[in-house]
Amino acid sequence: MKIWIDIKNTHEPLLFKCLTRELPYEFYISIRENAEVRGLMERYGMTYRVIGSYEEKGKVRRAFSLLSRTLFLASRVPRFDYLLSHGSLPAIMACKLRFKKSITITDNDLNETLIKMVFRYSDYLIIPKFVDFRRFRIPDTKVRMFDGFKEDLYIADFNPEQCNREIPFDRYVVIRPEAHKAHYVSSTEKSIVPELIEKFLHERYNVVLLPRYSEEKAMYRKKYGDNKALYIPEKPINGLCAAWYAEAVLTGSGTLGREAACIGTTAVSFFPGKELLSVDKELINRGLYYHSRNPDEIIKYVLSAPQKRRSTERSKVVKTEVIRILEKIIGEKK
Repeated sequence: MKIWIDIKNTHEPLLFKCLTRELPYEFYISIRENAEVRGLMERYGMTYRVIGSYEEKGKVRRAFSLLSRTLFLASRVPRFDYLLSHGSLPAIMACKLRFKKSITITDNDLNETLIKMVFRYSDYLIIPKFVDFRRFRIPDTKVRMFDGFKEDLYIADFNPEQCNREIPFDRYVVIRPEAHKAHYVSSTEKSIVPELIEKFLHERYNVVLLPRYSEEKAMYRKKYGDNKALYIPEKPINGLCAAWYAEAVLTGSGTLGREAACIGTTAVSFFPGKELLSVDKELINRGLYYHSRNPDEIIKYVLSAPQKRRSTERSKVVKTEVIRILEKIIGEKK
C-alpha cells in the first residue's frame, strides 16, 4: 500500500511525520515551496519532492496557481493508492484526475470557497468533533470525527527532555506574526507585532520572535539587531520545545497557539480574520486560549495568567483514536 502525502504549510511536516511513523505503509511526499516548509522537512529527516510554490494573492493569479499545481501533481506523482493531506486542494483534485481516493485531516471550517471545495471533493474527512461539517452540506458517510485537536497527534510523541537549548533565555515569550501573505488576511490589515514586542520588552520580558517570511525577518533584524532581549532564530526551531518552556505563546495564526494551549502553556491568538475556527472557539470556551487584537488587553492577560501544569497524556489518547480511524479507512481497500 502506497500513500501519497502532500504538504503545503509549516505546521504539516511534524503532523505527517508522526503519522508516517505509526502507519505500516510506503509513503511518497510532495511539498509546496512555502515559508519554512523545506527547512522543517530537512530538520525532521523527511524525504520529499518540491512540486509548486505558494499561491499568489488575487483571484486570477491564485486560480492559475492552483490549476497549474493540480496538473503538475497529477502528472508527476508516481503510483499511489491513497492521498493523505491537510486540505491540499490541488492534491485532492489531482487525485480525482488519477481516479484515486483522498483522505483529508483538517480542522479548518471557515466558510470560504477553498475550504468548501476541500470538504466537497475529499473522499474521507477526519475532523475534530467540534467542527461543524454540516454547514458544508456534505454526506455524513464521508466524515470520521475524533475527540481532540490535530495538534494532539504530534504532541503525543513529544518528549520535552529531548529538547535542545536553541533559545538563549531561561524565561521568555514566543511571538509568531500574522500570515500576511495568506489569502484569508487582508493586505490592508496592520500587524500588531511591533507594538506587542515593544510592550513585552518594556515589561522586561525576553522575546523569541518567529517571523514567517524572509523580508519580515530582515526587517525585524534591522530594527532589533542590537537588542539582547529579542531573539530571532537563524533556522526553523522546534516549536513544541519553544512552547513547552515559554511563559506564553502569542500567534497571529493558529497552530502554534493551539500547540501551546494543548500542552498547558499560556496561549494567545491575535488572528486577524473575521471568523475563528471552531477548534479555536472550543479552546477559548475551555479557558485554554485567549483571543484579542488589542495589545494592551493581551499584555494584561499574559501578566495575570497563572502557570499551568504541562502534559501530553490527553494527546496520546487522541492520537491512538486517529491512527485507528486511518487504518480502518485504508484497510477497506484491501
